[in-house]
Amino acid sequence: MQYGFTPNDQLDVNYVGNRGTRMITSYISRDQLNPQYLSMGTAALNAQVPNPFYGAIKSSSCGLNDPTITESQLLSPYPQYCYVQENDAPAGFSDYNALEVAFNHRVSKGLTTLVSYTYSKFLDNVEGNNSWSYNGNSAPANNYNLAAEKSVDGGDVPQALVANYVYQLLSLIHISSLSAPRNRPARSAR
Repeated sequence: MQYGFTPNDQLDVNYVGNRGTRMITSYISRDQLNPQYLSMGTAALNAQVPNPFYGAIKSSSCGLNDPTITESQLLSPYPQYCYVQENDAPAGFSDYNALEVAFNHRVSKGLTTLVSYTYSKFLDNVEGNNSWSYNGNSAPANNYNLAAEKSVDGGDVPQALVANYVYQLLSLIHISSLSAPRNRPARSAR
């Protein structure tokens, strides 16, 4: 919405909204234990059980070549692998909503002032691939419920006030023979 109070004063009021889908997260652990098994308790999940992969896997960094293995490893979606992760997984969403108000005032010939204010909220459930900007775990805590990860984004700036001025020192002068001088019709080529 734009409103001109006088020939020298103008007010702009705008709403800006943006919804992002399939936003990139740094990574998702695809072998995360399903939360339905957490009710078994730590002791049962960490209990050593016979390893069905013993003898089939010759070398492993997480003990898949041992005669016994933890129950939680066998309950994971990919028990035959130590770790499965998807880097830059397109699994998130973002929501941005803002109210922008700007007031423009032409003070005199060549001098213009502008004051603008933005009130906004930026929510998402992923941090993207910028893990350098966050402390702690950069992956979702629960891959089975990404909606629970929804929070205010680390880059959210909820309020911003900007004031500036512009003073035009010289007006633009047309020197080219192809352009017409101001307020005069162009001459036809002969």
